[in-house]
Amino acid sequence: MLRQRVVTALVGAVLVLVVVFGLDVRGFAVAVALALLAGAWEWAGLLGWSSVGRAAYLVAVLAGEGAAGWLLAHGMGLAVFVSAALWWAAALAWLARWRPRRPASRAALAVAGVLALVPAWAALVWLQAVGPMWVLILLGLVWIADTAAYFAGRALGHRRLAPLLSPGKTLEGVWGGLAAVGLYSGILALLLRLGLVEGVYFVLLGLLAAMVSVEGDLMESLLKRQCGVKDSGQLLPGHGGILDRIDSLLAAAPVFALGLQGLSRPLG
Repeated sequence: MLRQRVVTALVGAVLVLVVVFGLDVRGFAVAVALALLAGAWEWAGLLGWSSVGRAAYLVAVLAGEGAAGWLLAHGMGLAVFVSAALWWAAALAWLARWRPRRPASRAALAVAGVLALVPAWAALVWLQAVGPMWVLILLGLVWIADTAAYFAGRALGHRRLAPLLSPGKTLEGVWGGLAAVGLYSGILALLLRLGLVEGVYFVLLGLLAAMVSVEGDLMESLLKRQCGVKDSGQLLPGHGGILDRIDSLLAAAPVFALGLQGLSRPLG
């Protein structure tokens, strides 16, 4: 199992690098759309929908991506990112109030999926257009947050973050992830030669994106709890489904893209 996980991770890392740095913006947009449509298929499956329902859900997500792409092309991507940030702020209260005896409706969760998948696609495409390195920076942030949280939680964790949704997550793990992201963002601020004020802003943005990424993880946990499954799918050997690997990214991407627009220096 470990060998399978390592091989899948290595192949996935190479594929991500090829997509991020080897494709132009249009090709990247198509590649990311396909990956997120696979996630949408899994999302609809967790809702218990039939193949017809899942196909219809893919059409809805694709239409949303088309609308978001039109907004990006006409310089209105900010509206997409602000809407996504407001959604994740509202989702925090929803996640906090969720109880097994009061499951969320399928309709609400279906809308939640569109609100998670579509802005994430728009954010990644926008970042790619600004400069492929920004996509890699975001991916690194999410990976570091997840990895550091896992190890910090195993070593120090004893206070559960959300026992009803994800019993394995601890507050200590979250703090460990944030500490690692703070260091990562600080190093990046130095490498990018940001001034003091913008450097502090960039570190705070990294911490905010890391905190929001936890919401993406918990939202998928809510879906899996209601469905009674461990993984969202079996597409990635040893790693589960697409959603299992991108749940944190879905929440972090639009917040990170929105925050980057607060930097006064040109990006790229």
